[in-house]
Amino acid sequence: MKFIPLSKSSLLSVTLIAGAFIGVGVYALVQQPTAAPEALVQSGVDSGQREVITLAGGCFWCTEAFFQEAPGVVDAVSGYAGGEASNATYKEVSKGTTAHREAVQVTYDPTRISTKEILDIYWGHIDPTDTEGQFADRGFQYTTAIYYHTDEQKTVAEASALALSESGLFEKPIAPLILPYTTFFPAEEYHQDYYKKSADHYERYKKGSGRAGFIEENWAKAAALEFLAAEEAATAEVVYTGRTFSAAEIEVGLKALSPEAYKVVAQEGTEPAYKNKYWDNKEEGIYVDVVTGRPLFSSKHKYDSKTGWPSFY
Repeated sequence: MKFIPLSKSSLLSVTLIAGAFIGVGVYALVQQPTAAPEALVQSGVDSGQREVITLAGGCFWCTEAFFQEAPGVVDAVSGYAGGEASNATYKEVSKGTTAHREAVQVTYDPTRISTKEILDIYWGHIDPTDTEGQFADRGFQYTTAIYYHTDEQKTVAEASALALSESGLFEKPIAPLILPYTTFFPAEEYHQDYYKKSADHYERYKKGSGRAGFIEENWAKAAALEFLAAEEAATAEVVYTGRTFSAAEIEVGLKALSPEAYKVVAQEGTEPAYKNKYWDNKEEGIYVDVVTGRPLFSSKHKYDSKTGWPSFY
């Protein structure tokens, strides 16, 4: 297994942008074996096939952003799901007095991304144990739910929730309800693609609400370690031991960095967009910390965010 080294603080210097982890540190990549991993994208060609699933994950700005850029997703629309009313508006739903949840309706090509992979993205941007809302957003309208459109989606959702429950990653019960799809009303136009239209406000909100920190702490590291463990089992090659590095060892590693890498890692610097080593890298592998070798991201979750930095959902 070949790894590409990242900088010591890569994980700490990762910023959530448009639902993706954008590294502003100095990355290293460890290549995977040449055999293709379980396919996220089986074909890069749009088959024309479409499936739709509706997902409530708290504030729809964030849920939409996490899906909009994912390969195989055709569209992600913010709106209001559930309830029996003939219409829904932000003014009504935001009061928490209706039976609607903020949600995103995801249209995807099932030959390029599976329902299971759609749900993997969904789990990875929420607190799946919160029954009262999501992060700073409290109330029924921000509670989580998976609205399945087909019996097959229901089966996949139930299996996915059970797997997460049995993973041991969270001590509390998994909260999202798995419900049959009933209604969905698109949100007002100014809510659509909010992460692009009002990027600065969106970033402040995501960080201030606590979502960004929760994802980094509970999902990014767990996903990288799980992926690495699977790859290690397949190749019988141990790359990362999970041990804790002392301050002295970290200091030695920092001194070995180039001036540019040191600035990014130790002095909160930023590599220039489109002029950093891995923004357009297409090799398969695991992105790891350049000093400790700690796994951070898998290349199979990398996509082109048009920002000029490596981006991972």
